Amino acid sequence: MENGEQKNKKSYKNVKITYFWLKRLLNCMIFCKKLLKKLQFVDDFR
Repeated sequence: MENGEQKNKKSYKNVKITYFWLKRLLNCMIFCKKLLKKLQFVDDFR
């Protein structure tokens, strides 16, 4: 019984870590898109 509980805690921790990295990746992608838009705008401005 206790062993199963420990397993659940471990998998929950893994899910949290995976979610954390996915969020960071998403933020990075959004940031890159904004940056690209800014660069394109500067290009158009010239």
